[in-house]
Amino acid sequence: MEVLLSFCIGGQVLRVKEYGEGHINASYRVEMSDGGVYLLQQINTRIFPRPDLLMENISKVTDYLREQILLRGGDPERETLRAIPARSGALYEQDEEGRVWRLYRFIPHTVTYQSFQDPRIFQNAGEAFGRFLSDLSQYPAEDLHEVIPDFHHTAKRYGALREAARRNICGRREGVEQELAFAEEHKALYGRIVDALAEGRLPLRVTHNDTKVNNVLMDEETGRGVCVVDLDTVMPGFSATDFGDAIRFGANTAEEDERDLSIVHFDLSMYQAFAEGFLA
Repeated sequence: MEVLLSFCIGGQVLRVKEYGEGHINASYRVEMSDGGVYLLQQINTRIFPRPDLLMENISKVTDYLREQILLRGGDPERETLRAIPARSGALYEQDEEGRVWRLYRFIPHTVTYQSFQDPRIFQNAGEAFGRFLSDLSQYPAEDLHEVIPDFHHTAKRYGALREAARRNICGRREGVEQELAFAEEHKALYGRIVDALAEGRLPLRVTHNDTKVNNVLMDEETGRGVCVVDLDTVMPGFSATDFGDAIRFGANTAEEDERDLSIVHFDLSMYQAFAEGFLA
């Protein structure tokens, strides 16, 4: 890929291979003749129309994380991402077709889990996300850009749902009346977190906002969480939503898009495993 020539790396390209199972950004593992291994990603600008702000957030957070990792005796080259700058000085590059690319140093000897049955995997992910939030606990959240406005503003999400139901553009409302009734029944809960922030009872924190298990690189030998990745949605938020989003994904007995609701259940053992790791 010619775009690789725009980044500050040496050697010749030996191999480029599709990597991972992400749904947002296309990823490729790149091997160079000088031994360097990198992760090349195409940024989805339909979801993230301001790659400059996105990469500024990631740069600030990973720089700070490296300092914190060193302070606790960790390995910053393994425990957080490192973006490789383009020769222009930016942390991304645009090709001739208008596609936007970034390059990370590849972190070897790690695995990710798209699905799992072992609570220990979820516990290790919880420990990694808890450590991530702890390391960033003193970073000023207001210093970061809100790359997806109101991403976890539940009250506004509910308002959008009600408006979509009212308009009923596709004529599908009849099939979801039970779900709409459930949402209406619980509407008093939706503003609790943002209200607590407004009243000074809850702090605004730097949060990940997409705390799925597959966003943690696990050591292939020990199984412990090594590095939290997919930092595109790192921005001001609430630790409670990071915890809750992880539980929604990992303590659910079915896939996120499962249509047969009869097999969707809450797994208490998974919840307990994640909480134990998160609070460690």
